[in-house]
Amino acid sequence: MTLRERLEWIFRMALLVFILASVAFLSALTAMRFAIQGREVSVPDVVGKNAVEAQQMLQGRGLVIKVEDRLYNPLPVDVVVRQTPPPGMKVKIGQEAHVVISLGPQQATIPALTDRSVRAARIAAQHGAKVMLAEEYRVGGTCVIRGCVPKKLLVYASRFRADFEEAAGYGWTVPQWSFDWPTLIANKDKEIARLKLESMGHKLDKLTPEQEHYLASWQEGT
Repeated sequence: MTLRERLEWIFRMALLVFILASVAFLSALTAMRFAIQGREVSVPDVVGKNAVEAQQMLQGRGLVIKVEDRLYNPLPVDVVVRQTPPPGMKVKIGQEAHVVISLGPQQATIPALTDRSVRAARIAAQHGAKVMLAEEYRVGGTCVIRGCVPKKLLVYASRFRADFEEAAGYGWTVPQWSFDWPTLIANKDKEIARLKLESMGHKLDKLTPEQEHYLASWQEGT
């Protein structure tokens, strides 16, 4: 065998070894890919399921359930409210599925409100209690209807006379002014009615006939 033939034979052997090594590497890579994909599963939808049922569904696909939190919810007690990862997502076997479990609807103890103030009723309502107010004459409380607000409006009105009298000393020319008590009282009643309606969540530019009658009754003092 000549030197040239020997070199050609070595080159062919080296090329063959390279081709076999490449095929083996690609085969191993393909096998690894199939092995990894074979260990992935689709996350089931467990929202709305009982905690025990959800655990069985997840374990059936090789996943581990982990309770992330518990909160009050309209769903019954021990029912899954939400989950992560979302349903249908591909994950590896053994991965944790985080769920939030319902504690059921929140309940509140009804406090004793008899002979208490309107504010006490509002505070109770903020804690989830359903409160109904009933008064002999005009719901709204002493401050808004008979105390703070009416007093401030009347006090503000009383200050204008002194302002008019002193205005000339500061360069103002004020026409002959006059005061009308019924107008003040009517406007005071209208403002109190407006505050009451707004506190009840009504839109004053879209009053129903019943609300219009309610507002008129305040202005008429009935």
